[in-house]
Amino acid sequence: MNYVVDKSGDFSDYHEIHKATCPNRPKVNDSYLIDGHFENDLEAIEYSRKVHSSLQIRPCLSCMDIPTR
Repeated sequence: MNYVVDKSGDFSDYHEIHKATCPNRPKVNDSYLIDGHFENDLEAIEYSRKVHSSLQIRPCLSCMDIPTR
């Protein structure tokens, strides 16, 4: 499964990570493709936060399967 973090705004706010097939994903011209073999959505989010540590990344609530804590 591919995931996408869209580049939008001035990067001082949160950026949502979406599954590449998410129907609610915003249409932007530039994005980070997160391509890997992840066991679940949470693993993909943790990987994205590690790789793009300067960004504040949060999951898309409509396409990501994240357990609530």
